[in-house]
Amino acid sequence: MKDILKTTARLVLLSVLFVLPLVMQAKIEDPFISINSIGSEKKVSLVLKNLKGSTTIRLESALEGVLLEEEITNAEYARVLNLNELSDGKYKLVVSTGLRETEQPISITRTGLSLNINDRKLFFAPVVRTAGQLLDVSLLNNQLTTLKLRIEDAEGILVYEDEVRNVVKVEKRYNLSKLPAGEYTVVLNVGDKAYVKTIRK
Repeated sequence: MKDILKTTARLVLLSVLFVLPLVMQAKIEDPFISINSIGSEKKVSLVLKNLKGSTTIRLESALEGVLLEEEITNAEYARVLNLNELSDGKYKLVVSTGLRETEQPISITRTGLSLNINDRKLFFAPVVRTAGQLLDVSLLNNQLTTLKLRIEDAEGILVYEDEVRNVVKVEKRYNLSKLPAGEYTVVLNVGDKAYVKTIRK
C-alpha cells in the first residue's frame, strides 16, 4: 500500500514539474510591446518581442485613415517612427498580434508630440468557429463594449442579428440549422471595431 502511495505521489510530482514550466513559458512568451516618445522630438520608439505568427503595425489618423501599415514576420522588431512631417492632430499606433490589438493614442501639436502610456488600450479579437450546424463566438471583452453580431447571406441580406452588452467574457452558440445551405458573412462589431468572417453551411 505504501509503495502505491509513493508511486502515485511521484507521478503527481512529475506531472506538476512537467506542466508548471509549460504554464510559466506560456506566460513569459506573451508579446512584449514597448511604445514610447523620444525626448521632445516628434518621434516614437517601437519595440516588439516574443512575436508569434504575423504581426501588423498601423499608424492611423482620425481624419486621413491608415497612414502607414507594415506586416512583421520576425519574432522581434524595433523601429523609430519619425512623425515630423505629420500635421497637428490625433493619431493612434496600432499593433495587431494574433488575437490581441494594442492601441496607443498619439497627439501631435506644433510644439511636439504627446504620448501617454496610461491611455493605451488592449483589445481582443473574437474567435468565430463553425461545427456542423452551429456557430460559436468567443470574446474576451475587457473594454466592456457592446458586441453586435450580424449574419448576412451571399446577397448581403441580413438573416440574423444579436447584441450582447456589458459582458466581460462572451461565449455564444448559434444554431444555423434553419438557414439554407450556402455562404454567409458573419459581421461582429465590438465597440468601434469590425471583424468579418465568411462561413459556409
